Amino acid sequence: MDYKDFAEEYGHCSTSINTRIDTVYKISSIYRKYSNSNFEGWGWETLLWNDDRVEKQYDVVYSVEDVMMLHTSVIKSFINKK
Repeated sequence: MDYKDFAEEYGHCSTSINTRIDTVYKISSIYRKYSNSNFEGWGWETLLWNDDRVEKQYDVVYSVEDVMMLHTSVIKSFINKK
């Protein structure tokens, strides 16, 4: 059984990747199902958090490799600002 089948069967599970950037910012990605009356798909939704507030929402990506590249690019942009 793959992850999509498992998540659909059990419904309450989720997979996420979180990276703490500093004491204020973190970036988090969650793998979830997107659907409406016209389509259904799975993807990684990624948010940049400023404490408990969403500061930015990124485009959905579809692989773990893309999630890690996104997290890395956000961290690098913070490093370059300092």
